[in-house]
Amino acid sequence: MDGILGLDFGGTTLKFCLAADGQLELFDPIPTPKDAVALRLALAEVLKLVNAHKSINLTGVGIGLPGLVARGGKALFLPHLMELSTVDAAQIFQNIFKVPARFDNDANCAGMAELKEIGPCESGYEAVIGIGTGLGAAIFGPGGIAGGFSGFSGEVGHMCIERNGRRCECGRRGCWEQYCSAGSIRSQLDAAGRVDVEVEDVFRRWEVNSEFEDLVDEFCFYLGLGIANLVAILDLERVVLTGGLARCLAGVLPKVRSHYLELVEGAIVRRESEILIGSLFEFAGALGATYLWNLVDG
Repeated sequence: MDGILGLDFGGTTLKFCLAADGQLELFDPIPTPKDAVALRLALAEVLKLVNAHKSINLTGVGIGLPGLVARGGKALFLPHLMELSTVDAAQIFQNIFKVPARFDNDANCAGMAELKEIGPCESGYEAVIGIGTGLGAAIFGPGGIAGGFSGFSGEVGHMCIERNGRRCECGRRGCWEQYCSAGSIRSQLDAAGRVDVEVEDVFRRWEVNSEFEDLVDEFCFYLGLGIANLVAILDLERVVLTGGLARCLAGVLPKVRSHYLELVEGAIVRRESEILIGSLFEFAGALGATYLWNLVDG
């Protein structure tokens, strides 16, 4: 049977899955390759796992990349994978997999997958925010993803929310993702010498650990602030949170909603935008990458 491989290049791990005949297989993530040599080695490892399925004929590959991806599929600017911004990734994929590849922004891929799972909201105006090592979003209107003038919409993790704030991998300061992502919490833990603590532990133990409570309070404030900004600009009916860190947020979502209501313009006259957690988490991007073929080819 024919199959489509979906890959999601996160800032820390590469997630991938194989879709064939209505069935989906998820593979264990591997470290994200940071340069062309590592990319070839990682893709060779992925191919070996795919080839173990003797009954599947690979016909295409969908790839989600974290950054600016041109409409034709070329990676132009990947803040977390700068060295891959300078290589012909499309040619590398073609050489290794021997099938055509299609590319999009990783958040767009995750957004497509989450909305296929839960269905679109009534108005169509919504955003799916992926929170992992970094932060990005898929912006939707009634006609689907609103790609923008150059197809680069959704780079919300790089809107500046603090003047002269924390240094971001994009080269600027004060970006939203430096205050509201697994990467931002990891950086603060490391700076405090808490290399033994996992980010997930912060959200499990924040109610009994004052240090973790401070980290969570900051995270929730900035997540509420960023959502308030997006709603003020785009008048969103719904915001869906996905990505690897989203599975940790159920217990703090009331705090996020409270900050959002305090910060959004005109809260007393607006219809309240829904904020909810998706269901696909870290594999949303990889699954959505397979839809780069399904949406086009049925």
